[in-house]
Amino acid sequence: MLSEGMTFENHTYSHPWLSFLNYEEQLYEIEKSLSFLKKLGVNLNNWLMCYPYGDYNKDTIQILNKLESGLAVTTKVANASLAQYTCFELPRYDTNDFIDHKNI
Repeated sequence: MLSEGMTFENHTYSHPWLSFLNYEEQLYEIEKSLSFLKKLGVNLNNWLMCYPYGDYNKDTIQILNKLESGLAVTTKVANASLAQYTCFELPRYDTNDFIDHKNI
């Protein structure tokens, strides 16, 4: 998939609710995922974070700064604008936001 141009980003290693973990546990989850992605050959320059369940806290943001993440997306549904949101709290659209549920 990498060789065909698909990108892979960080979503933690075991997909926990980050705000229930302390700083060290969050750091472990994020670093372990980065290590796994690196073994796959993923380019980790300007890597991105997608919070599991949209859950994060101030420790998560400190860790992303420390590990030089480019940005992070939440599960908030909206257009991403750096004029309105910080680079570690960007909203996004999920594919489910575009489904016409009447025709399913």
